[in-house]
Amino acid sequence: MKQKTISILSAIVVLVALCKPCPSETLDGLGSEQLEKYCRSELEWGAPSLPVASRLLYREALEELSKGDRERAAEKLRLSASLSGDYAAPLFTLARIELFSGKPEFFSHLSEALRRNPTSFPASAVVVLNTAATSIIAISILLLVLLVVLLLKYWQSIEHTISESRWRNAKIRNARSILIVAAISLVLARLGIALYIALLAAALWQFMERKEKTIICAMLILLAGISAISPLSNYLAPAIDPGSTVRRLSLVNERSVNAYRLSKIKTVDENRYRAERDFAIGTMMYRLGLYDEARVHLLESVSIDTHFAPGFINLGNVYFMQGDYDRALAGYRNAVEVDSTNAVAHYNIGQAYIKKLLFAQSSIWLQRANALGIERYRASHPALEIKKAVVYEQGSPGEKLWRLAKEEGRERRGTILGEMLQGILLFQLHRLWILLAASLAAGVIISRRVPKERRVLGCENCGLPTCNECMQLLHSIKLCPECAGAIEDVSSTKVAEVLLRTRRQKIFDVRKNNPLHRFPFLPGSTHILSGKIFTGFFIAAIFSCSLSVLAMKASYIENDYSANMPNPGWQPLLAWLLIVASYGISFSSKIVQEPRSYRIIPSEKRRQTSEQTEKQLKAEDAWLFLESAPPASLKKPAEEEKRIKEPTPARPTPSDVPPDPFVGNILDVSASSRRQQIRPQKGTKEIRAKAQPERTKIETEDNLLAEIKKGSSWR
Repeated sequence: MKQKTISILSAIVVLVALCKPCPSETLDGLGSEQLEKYCRSELEWGAPSLPVASRLLYREALEELSKGDRERAAEKLRLSASLSGDYAAPLFTLARIELFSGKPEFFSHLSEALRRNPTSFPASAVVVLNTAATSIIAISILLLVLLVVLLLKYWQSIEHTISESRWRNAKIRNARSILIVAAISLVLARLGIALYIALLAAALWQFMERKEKTIICAMLILLAGISAISPLSNYLAPAIDPGSTVRRLSLVNERSVNAYRLSKIKTVDENRYRAERDFAIGTMMYRLGLYDEARVHLLESVSIDTHFAPGFINLGNVYFMQGDYDRALAGYRNAVEVDSTNAVAHYNIGQAYIKKLLFAQSSIWLQRANALGIERYRASHPALEIKKAVVYEQGSPGEKLWRLAKEEGRERRGTILGEMLQGILLFQLHRLWILLAASLAAGVIISRRVPKERRVLGCENCGLPTCNECMQLLHSIKLCPECAGAIEDVSSTKVAEVLLRTRRQKIFDVRKNNPLHRFPFLPGSTHILSGKIFTGFFIAAIFSCSLSVLAMKASYIENDYSANMPNPGWQPLLAWLLIVASYGISFSSKIVQEPRSYRIIPSEKRRQTSEQTEKQLKAEDAWLFLESAPPASLKKPAEEEKRIKEPTPARPTPSDVPPDPFVGNILDVSASSRRQQIRPQKGTKEIRAKAQPERTKIETEDNLLAEIKKGSSWR
């Protein structure tokens, strides 16, 4: 007896713990008699939630928030979230308000919003499809922006390629006019983003640098991968199609019972959906209080699908309302055997044991229900608390609806994403990967089939395009015809360097004053034209994402309950701010001259020249001391040497001429002085050291000239 008393007291404690205050004041806080009347009518007709009232309250909350009344807006947002268990927008807005206010409830509301967002059957499909469509548009715009900027960067290279091509053994003239006409024709043709991307990628591949090829190839592979898996989006199509079979069967989870919705469910006549159809009809009959008809349909449903737990739960509810608690317990236990983690089945068993006055067993089952998450089920089905339901019903689970949607979506032709983006891409999305793969292969083949003599290179001085046919090799560097003409008749290395630097400076000034560099019409173009491909890619990505959000207006497919709902104003505002910021960065950045060494002539060529000069100086030094034969630079021409070797008339000897004492002394003095000048007194090293200051002085003057030249922008 004492043990029985303890069991009863523990059961009472559990019941008190599970009890909550009556939420009747929830509808009283709507603030509108008409809206309150509508909600009570929906509850009387068995609505599991109030999505329409929740959306209306959310709209009123946004209006209050725009007026600056945060407290009133937060109150309406809480009420909106409590009326619909799968609507996450009020919780996101409430979390943002609490974040700016510094309240700790921000984390709880944000986590609940994240939990709600992917759980609802139709709402999650809408979110996934809108996100996928926005991502595809952003990637396409980014690819098009990058390729257009690269087209401008390599415009002169393409023009040079066209001018060097031959048509019937004659060079093509007016290459620039041909290229401009072709570009204008392609724009006016309006081929669509897909074909523009494919054509530009194939045409520019041979001119791109390695980093540019890496980025373009990665983006093409990403877009092609999305295109290849786009047929999987058909699994989501039935969820957003009001006329689909799965969407009609899901009405049992969404709205109240009326003749129109009941007739739509009864139109499902396919045999493979008989169990789900009978379950939906039986559940609606149970909500209307027609228990006999509900029992017939639910028995038919569980006889077809014996592993469907919600069918057994609702059948047990029918027996519970009829007072047959034993059969109700049997139905609930069958549901537990099918799904041992079903919190609703455990809770209903506890309620049935209370009716049978078995409080100890009721306490055990209610504790299990609490551990399995019956509180979360109450939060997601607010109508159950408002109606003060004794036992809880259960609709079609989301897992089953997704499985049925997948089966129905396989029979669909085309792709839902392709239909959404057909007006922008002007190409079938599920076949776009073939087009992109063909364009990439065409670009690789064209770049390899181009002859080596016609491959466009860059002048090593000014950077202008040139090829092996028109390129000239002077002073061991590859120069375009203009740079080669500037130093054609110059033999001095230093003078050639000065002329090349002057020409390179002129080309840089022309490029710097180009309107495309000074006034970029696309974000990131300045950085890409300057060679900063990764920085330009990042800026263009921000611009493309923002533009895609504005183009899609944040949602291409609207929810059924979102009609006349205002979009949050921060989304377009943030997108416009990012676009303005990307343009601001592009305008503020300036083109920087490519850093190059002061010496243009290669170091090997300069080293060879210095070695030859040093050898020549050594040979001259050795000739001064008669240690070797005279160098070639000091040798006399052959004609002069031959003329010297010819016989000359004999001079009179000293014996024939009388001696002159004064002349002999003068000749002796001059000869001795010459010998003193020629004969080394302290060795060869001292003579070389005496000659060194003159050479050092010459090099110092050259260095001074170099420092003067460094005064310009060229390093």
